[in-house]
Amino acid sequence: MVKNKTKRKPNTRGAMHDLVQQVRSAVPFDMSVADICVDDCYGCPKKLMEYLDMELENWEARSLPLGYKDWKTAMSQTLAI
Repeated sequence: MVKNKTKRKPNTRGAMHDLVQQVRSAVPFDMSVADICVDDCYGCPKKLMEYLDMELENWEARSLPLGYKDWKTAMSQTLAI
C-alpha cells in the first residue's frame, strides 16, 4: 500500500504572503503610463492598478506581520471594489 504524501496547508499568514506575491508577479505594476493609457479609456486601469498596489502594501505592512486572524473578512472588504 502506497501512502500519498500531501503537502500541508500553509498557515493563514503564509497563505496571504503567497497570495500577495502571486498578485505582485501577475500584475504589471511597473508598466509605464504610456503603455497603460492607450486608445479610448473606459474606466481608468492606471488608477485601478494604483489602488490594488495600495491595498497589497496595506496587507504587507499591517496584516501579514501581525498574523491577521480575520483574513476572510479583510480580504472580502478588499475585493469588494
